[in-house]
Amino acid sequence: MTSASTAALSLLAATASPTATVITTLNPDGSFRGSPGILGFFAFLILGIFLILLGLDLTRRARRLRYRNDYAQARASQEQAVAQPAEPSGQPEKSAGGQVE
Repeated sequence: MTSASTAALSLLAATASPTATVITTLNPDGSFRGSPGILGFFAFLILGIFLILLGLDLTRRARRLRYRNDYAQARASQEQAVAQPAEPSGQPEKSAGGQVE
């Protein structure tokens, strides 16, 4: 780099230094302008409560669905066991060796 370009870069860096923006104006409720204020706080509070209640409702519904499914399966297997006789009639009973007793 040449000394002229180095001097130009140092001059540019010195004049373009960023300054922090400080908000000094206030809203009527006393919060800084640009912040959501008390209304924003209450809006997020209501949204948070709604989200928690929605999650609880979803959990309750999922649990109810699972219990209904378990009950339906148990009832179906019970009905199937009742519908099928324990031993078919007219068939001789076989022993463990496969011989008719």
